[in-house]
Amino acid sequence: MASPQSPGPGPGRAFASTQRLSPLELLVVGGAAGAGAKTITAPLDRIRLFYQVTPSATFSLRGAAQLAVEIGQRAGVEGLYRGHTATLAKAVPYAALQFYVYDAAMLQLGVADPVGNAAWSSTSKAAAAGAAAASFATIATYPLDVMRTRLMLHVGQRNYLLALEQVLQAEGHRALYRGMGPTLLGVVPYGALSFSTFEAIKVQLRRRHGAAADGSE
Repeated sequence: MASPQSPGPGPGRAFASTQRLSPLELLVVGGAAGAGAKTITAPLDRIRLFYQVTPSATFSLRGAAQLAVEIGQRAGVEGLYRGHTATLAKAVPYAALQFYVYDAAMLQLGVADPVGNAAWSSTSKAAAAGAAAASFATIATYPLDVMRTRLMLHVGQRNYLLALEQVLQAEGHRALYRGMGPTLLGVVPYGALSFSTFEAIKVQLRRRHGAAADGSE
C-alpha cells in the first residue's frame, strides 16, 4: 500500500518521477524541437520574406495562399523550402542553446528542484532566464541567420559555404552581424515574456492537477 506521501498510479506520478535531463540531452531535445518547428513553418517564412522585400505587395491571406501556389507551380515544393538547409543550420543550434542556457539559468536562480519541477517563486526569475537564453542564442547564431536570409532571397545561390565566402570577401565579417542590435531589442523581451508565461501556466496546471488528485476540486 502506498504511503500518503507517495503518488499513486496515474498522470500525477509522471510529474513526480520525471528526471532532469543532462546537458547533452537538453541540447539534443532543443535542437530537435527547433528543426521540427522550422521544417513545418518554412513555407510560411518564405512567404513572409517575399512581403518584406516587395513594397508593392499588400498582404492578405488569399494573396499569401495564391503566392504559395504560384511558387509551388513555378519551382515545385523545393521553391517553398529554398534556403531551408541554411534555416536548419541556424534553427538547430539556436533552439539547442536557448533551452540549455534557460535550464542552466533557472538552476542558478534556484527556481528548479532536483527532478525538474518548478519551485515557483517569481515570474521575474523565469523572465531573466528567458531573456538570457534568447540573447545568448541570438548572439551565437546571428551570422547563421544572416546567411539564411541571403540564401532565401538570392535565387541563383544554393552553396552555403560559397555564399559565406562571397560575403566575407565583398563586405567583411561585420556584415554577418549587421542589424544585431535591433534584433536583440526584439528578442530579449520576447524570450523573457514567452518563458515566464510558459512557466507560470505550467505551475498553475500542476497546482490544479495536484488539487484534483487530492480530491479538493
